[in-house]
Amino acid sequence: VDREAPDDDDDNDAEDKVSGVVSRHDAAAGTLELMGLNILTNPHTEFADSRGIRLSHHDFFAAVIPGVTPIRVEGRMLDPQWLDAMKMKLRSGGD
Repeated sequence: VDREAPDDDDDNDAEDKVSGVVSRHDAAAGTLELMGLNILTNPHTEFADSRGIRLSHHDFFAAVIPGVTPIRVEGRMLDPQWLDAMKMKLRSGGD
């Protein structure tokens, strides 16, 4: 069972949050690869490190270490089709 710290907003945002280890990122393009899927980020995308500490868009790209950094990506701007694909991939046994 996944346990998350309570969110500070009252939207039901369980559908727009994914976690994993970043495999690649391109700060200039604002893209990252997580669990083999590409994410196009924007300044409204929120990131949290493995301890749940929120990072700004800039701080995230400055701090991420591909293949090492576990990250949680949050944001209403994430593509719903991408999220569905991510959830299926996570359920099918991604580490």
